Amino acid sequence: MVNINCRVCSPCKPSSHLRKVQKSKSDTREIKEWTPIDIITGDFKILNEEAFRGPNIFYMLSIGFNGMFENVTESYTKSLIFNKYKRSEMLNEVLNEITKIYNGGELKNTYSDDPENISLLKHLQEEDFQENISDFKNDEVYCLENKLKENEIVWPPETQPIGEVRNYHIYSRKSVKKLYTPEQLFEKGRVIKENEKPLKYIFETFKSEDYADLSNSFTKPLYGKWQTKKWDSGFS
Repeated sequence: MVNINCRVCSPCKPSSHLRKVQKSKSDTREIKEWTPIDIITGDFKILNEEAFRGPNIFYMLSIGFNGMFENVTESYTKSLIFNKYKRSEMLNEVLNEITKIYNGGELKNTYSDDPENISLLKHLQEEDFQENISDFKNDEVYCLENKLKENEIVWPPETQPIGEVRNYHIYSRKSVKKLYTPEQLFEKGRVIKENEKPLKYIFETFKSEDYADLSNSFTKPLYGKWQTKKWDSGFS
């Protein structure tokens, strides 16, 4: 059993969160920034990084005005590059599946134009990055360009790096997209749209079971989900 502690809050800007700014009781002006709400303690105030210290894994979920849940843990945690804040890929996948249930499907990626995500990107750019390239392996927040898997790509092409280490660009993990072969996409009920070109190719080697010395190398095209459409079986 995996022990996961979740705290749900309304979205707010990471920068204001870390400054511990509080609104005076006598101040009746309208608050233009969203305020985090800790449903465990009932506190209506700006949280700080102390909430994430301890042996357990903490996640922060935001509830937008449209009622959609989203994982915004990286917006509310300092020094995510250190091991105590790293979260396994499995746990993140579980959390994403849970939010899908409440959202009724995949949450649209508004990373390029959402104000909160722009603020998050600035927050990530101000982090001090580790110097050892090996520390970036399987990191859930950052990705080093030379550590991309063969079925991964930084997308869209105009994505800007948030840092650099040893002449390698560092990207936010949110900018890394998974690619699939046409067969893998078909298993998911999707087909490639017309005139779409592969984004990458992978090399595979076929070995004959009858002749051990006989082998053949070939390439397989890879596509992103945004290049596909739902497969139409022709039956209503």
